Amino acid sequence: MCKIHIILLLLLFAVVSSGNMSFQTETVIDRKDEEIGNVNKHPRIFFENSEFNFGRVFPGKEIEHVFTFENRGNDVLEISRVKTAYGFAVAMSKSKTVLPGKRGKITVTFESGYYRGHFGKSVTVLSNDPNHPKYELTLLGEIVDEIYVQPTSINFGYPGIGRELIEMVTIGSRLKSTFKIEKISSSHPLVTASIIEKRGEEYIVKVVVEDTIEIGWFSGGIHLETNSPTKPRLTIPFIGKIVGDLALYTKTDLVSGFTGKQILVAVILAQFYPGFYPKTIME
Repeated sequence: MCKIHIILLLLLFAVVSSGNMSFQTETVIDRKDEEIGNVNKHPRIFFENSEFNFGRVFPGKEIEHVFTFENRGNDVLEISRVKTAYGFAVAMSKSKTVLPGKRGKITVTFESGYYRGHFGKSVTVLSNDPNHPKYELTLLGEIVDEIYVQPTSINFGYPGIGRELIEMVTIGSRLKSTFKIEKISSSHPLVTASIIEKRGEEYIVKVVVEDTIEIGWFSGGIHLETNSPTKPRLTIPFIGKIVGDLALYTKTDLVSGFTGKQILVAVILAQFYPGFYPKTIME
C-alpha cells in the first residue's frame, strides 16, 4: 500500500513539474516576440512635397511657406530640431511629436531684405526616423525689383567740348497695376531729363547734357518720384568728362586694356578736326 502511495506522489510531482516547465517556456517565447516587435517598430517621416518655389519676390517682402509632413511609421515621430539657412525663420506646430498616421506642419518664413537675383536655400529637419534622421527641404525663388531701369546708370564717357549728349533710359513696373512717374528732375543744372514716350507700364526718358557744360568731370543723378508703394523714389546716377581742344591723360583716365608705362595722350581738336575723339600715343 505504501508503495502505491509513493508511486502516485511521484506521478503527481512529475505532472506539476511538467506544467511549470511548459508555462516558463511559453513566457520566454512571448518575451522574445515582444522584443522582435519593438525592433521592427520605428517612425517614418514623409513630405509629399519637399521643394517649393516662391517665384518672383520683391525686396523687403516677408514671405512664408508651410511644409506638411506625415508619420508613416508605426512608432511615435519626434522632431528634435529644424535647421535653416541665414535669413530664414522656422515655426513648428505646437507639438514636436507626431503619432503614427498623423500629420505635422513646419512653417518657413523668409525676409527678402536686400537680396537680388535667384536663390536656393535648404531647411534640414532632424528627427528620430532611423532611415531619414536628416530630411532636406528646398526653397527656391528670384528676388527682383518691382521697378526696373535700363540702363541702371549712365556713363557719357569723354566727349569733346561743345557737343550735346543724349542718352535714353527705359523705366517700367513688373506689377500689373498702373505705374506712373509723377515727377522727374536732375541734380545738375546742365543735365535735363524728360519723358518722351509711354508704352503701357513703361516709360522712355531722354537725358540730355547741354553743349554749354564746362570742361572737366561732371556727375549727378536723375531723380524720379513714382506711385509705386515699394519704390516711391529712385535715382539714376550719371557721370562723364568733358575734354577740351588739348588735354593730357594718364593711364587712369583711359579705357582699360592698355599696357606698358604711363601713357601720354595728346588730344588735338583743332579747327581742322571738330569733334575728333582722343588718339593714344604709346611709348
